[in-house]
Amino acid sequence: MTWVTAGYSETGSSHTRDGKGCEDSFRVKSSNDLLFIAVADGASSAIFSAEGANAAVDACEKLFLQKSAEEYFQFPSQESMNTLLYDMLDTAREAIESLAEQHVSDETADIQNKAPMQNIHNYACTLLIFIAGSDWLAAAHLGDGAIVAQMQDGDISALVWPQNGEYANITWFITSQDYKNQFEAVFQKQPIQSVAVFSDGIEYMCLDFIAQKAHKQFFVPIFQTFAEQQTSPETLAAYIKTLLNLPYIQERSDDDLTLVLGGKLHADTTEQLLRDDIS
Repeated sequence: MTWVTAGYSETGSSHTRDGKGCEDSFRVKSSNDLLFIAVADGASSAIFSAEGANAAVDACEKLFLQKSAEEYFQFPSQESMNTLLYDMLDTAREAIESLAEQHVSDETADIQNKAPMQNIHNYACTLLIFIAGSDWLAAAHLGDGAIVAQMQDGDISALVWPQNGEYANITWFITSQDYKNQFEAVFQKQPIQSVAVFSDGIEYMCLDFIAQKAHKQFFVPIFQTFAEQQTSPETLAAYIKTLLNLPYIQERSDDDLTLVLGGKLHADTTEQLLRDDIS
């Protein structure tokens, strides 16, 4: 079995107006039967959130690769995967703390900037993690954004739902004091066909917050088109970029937009890709 993956982050129009870059970050890895996706959304109110988001997903990716090399995923269970997901959360937090300490010790930084640099809350970001094998999945999140999967039978459901406080724009971050208690992890012993991991920039277009369900009319054509275009990662990333720049989405969100897709290659598609590579 082979996974095909692609992702893209689009800078929000409000960030462009404010002269800021994209503060989302993601990592994707697929090897053999395994798929790994991590997405972090830097808090707009945190001045170093882009660096925090990048450090968080980078730390998760490194731990995934380490565990993969150790054959940790050979016999997955709810206990083993929950342990790993919480380890990834702690590793991400430690990476941000290390980043803050590194900035403070930087002799090139002026004194005025050192105070905000040493405050880890200025690196605040959310975190979404998805790992899957041939017949199981594990998902976890802290904060907003969500993970939606298409099961083998075609059913589409949200594996994790955005975490919001009393107000829609309030959520939790890796740098929050209570971050461990807010972290949620799930494990299911069932195969999936496709998955979408996305930041909160597009959640109101693709999730029904009243019914607490994923909009099938949003995901069905995306998963179908993604499956039909299973070619190179560059082509697939271009497809996601086009999708995120559709007027329907751009007119409804001025935040950064990140969407990462993963899906299983069918046997005949894999064979064709191999022939294309050889030729």
